[in-house]
Amino acid sequence: FTTTLSEKKWLKLLTDLYDASIKYIDNKIAELIEFFDEKRLLDNAVLVIFSDHGDEHLEHGSFSHGHSLYNELVKIFFIVKMPSDENKVISKRASLINFVPYITSLVLNKEREKFLDKILSDTVFLENLGDKFRGKTYIHQKKAIISNDFKFIVTMSRDKILGIELYKISKDHHERRNLAQNYPDIVKDYLKRIKHHNCWETHKTLEIKIKGRIRRVK
Repeated sequence: FTTTLSEKKWLKLLTDLYDASIKYIDNKIAELIEFFDEKRLLDNAVLVIFSDHGDEHLEHGSFSHGHSLYNELVKIFFIVKMPSDENKVISKRASLINFVPYITSLVLNKEREKFLDKILSDTVFLENLGDKFRGKTYIHQKKAIISNDFKFIVTMSRDKILGIELYKISKDHHERRNLAQNYPDIVKDYLKRIKHHNCWETHKTLEIKIKGRIRRVK
């Protein structure tokens, strides 16, 4: 469709609508918690609130989600309310794929602290699905590793590397300055690590069903 709005006003409108949606969900969660509290269900309950992804509003030249692995899409919250009054903030990283087994350990009350130690790490691996589930809309596949102070992203198409990015996330949270050329040894090491990590095979069964074959990076 066409619009007479300027790009700046159009972006503000979309961002305001997105913020309004967040406000709506916040209010509904508050109502749910109040209901649980009134029914005295919180005293012996595990309450978990988290998101599956964020959304981009032109921070890196695009909208929506699923197309990249920048912080605005992959850095999410994970809030757990335990039956006890214990409060703490955990700053280490974890992968979304570990959330369900961790929640299960909370519900079953089995070795949850030990399990938490296992899933928390200074290093996490990420990927988008690229062209695998996008039909005719082609989106390049991306893999990433966040380790210590760096975030490394590689963009691929049919096993061919199209782009490499390296960000020092402690000083460049918005991922604006690509340092790949400044740290060739780190790039080489991260590329090797990410190629051999099992995140390349995450959707193996689904790929066989849809594509009939598996593409691998060797």
